[in-house]
Amino acid sequence: MAMAATDSPLRMYNPGELLWLHKIRRARSKHQPVFTGPHRVISRLGEFTYQVTSDISSAPNKTKVVNLNATKKFIIPDTNYWKLNPEVKMDALRQLGLEGDAEVLIDFRSLDTITLDFLNHAGNNKLIIIPEWPAMAWYDSIFSADNADYVELPDMPNLFVDANGNRLGQVAWKNYLFLLK
Repeated sequence: MAMAATDSPLRMYNPGELLWLHKIRRARSKHQPVFTGPHRVISRLGEFTYQVTSDISSAPNKTKVVNLNATKKFIIPDTNYWKLNPEVKMDALRQLGLEGDAEVLIDFRSLDTITLDFLNHAGNNKLIIIPEWPAMAWYDSIFSADNADYVELPDMPNLFVDANGNRLGQVAWKNYLFLLK
């Protein structure tokens, strides 16, 4: 029995979900990335069209209308067991003016809640890794917060390691270590 393309369940996005957007070949040079993002879904306009934010800003006046076929689901990695490379961590702590070893929170799936909580409750020098996802609503507010200092982390394959010190690979975006005072 053959299965028609229409028999498969329809791929859909809900408002607030993240996605990658395919950049057509004629719009990019040879060595540019094929996908841009993450982009945040604002609304569903039709059966196959969505309104999404720019990957550079979450401003409502910088939206795009995209076709479902030009998208790929952005899967936020489970970072609960990730650790920051100890050498990178010590260098970043020194740049932030901190001494000793401090715990760094890495939880990309809960960033909406974590960033709002950290911005509302000052104190205790909390350290958190923030990925460069400008399409997210919290992105601009955490970078402009008065109670936060940050350091850009180097783009390297062993930036994040597991509990045994094994490298986890390179991510497709920049990361920042934030000190929330």
